[in-house]
Amino acid sequence: MTKAKKILSVDIHPALAETRSLLIRSVGLEMKTVFNLQQMQEACQRDKYDLLLVTQGISEKEKRRIILEFRKLTDKTPILEIYDISPDLPDAEFRFHSVEGPEAFALHVKTILGGS
Repeated sequence: MTKAKKILSVDIHPALAETRSLLIRSVGLEMKTVFNLQQMQEACQRDKYDLLLVTQGISEKEKRRIILEFRKLTDKTPILEIYDISPDLPDAEFRFHSVEGPEAFALHVKTILGGS
């Protein structure tokens, strides 16, 4: 049995974070959610992740700080940015427009991580 891929999500909305976590688990993946830069750094020091998810609602400046610090900790883990209007992160390998909906989100993440 293969180990489930792990996602680290940086979020600012606890209710949306819980919903995303349920969606991710429904497609056989694991997700840990953190709510600030320090928590992200601590999570990365404790564990390895297959994807970093940076969610909508976080300011562009804060998203850039998150990416910069994340890249100091790992340069190989891909980054997925969820956005509402337009992407803020040119360094994110993947993007997801929030209007595409929750089912599309879960499938997009699974596809990024090599699932079908």
